[in-house]
Amino acid sequence: MKRKNGFTKMVMAIAMIICLAFILPAQAKKVMSAKDFIAECKQQIKEINVENARIMFDSGEWTFLDCRTNKEFKRGSVPNAAHVQRGVLEFKIEKKFPDKSAKIVVFCKSGSRSTLSVCTLTKMGYTNVVSMSGGWKKWVSDGHPVS
Repeated sequence: MKRKNGFTKMVMAIAMIICLAFILPAQAKKVMSAKDFIAECKQQIKEINVENARIMFDSGEWTFLDCRTNKEFKRGSVPNAAHVQRGVLEFKIEKKFPDKSAKIVVFCKSGSRSTLSVCTLTKMGYTNVVSMSGGWKKWVSDGHPVS
């Protein structure tokens, strides 16, 4: 009888180990740096250069969204740009842009926060959002209009 109990315990232990071998990897989270996270988001969004952003600006069909901080925004922005800081985007965007099909060019200082913002907006159901690579710095250095 003892031999049968020991065998049963051993089989149960092996079965448990096999189950854990399949469950644990599925539960493991991928740890990423900010750079990795931005790179992953760039694969999921549409990004445009400043030259194309200027064409969109001139068309008047696109709204520009500045996702920099209040302090950065007060120093200057793209004329008539809407402003929602990256840190509160998820909470305030629907008041600024209730239409999820609105044409929006998102920008920040250099392009990282706008990438994350567009990734978020896409997940929230916005369908016509793009990130301006190079951001505000490139817009200004290329001599485009500022307010």
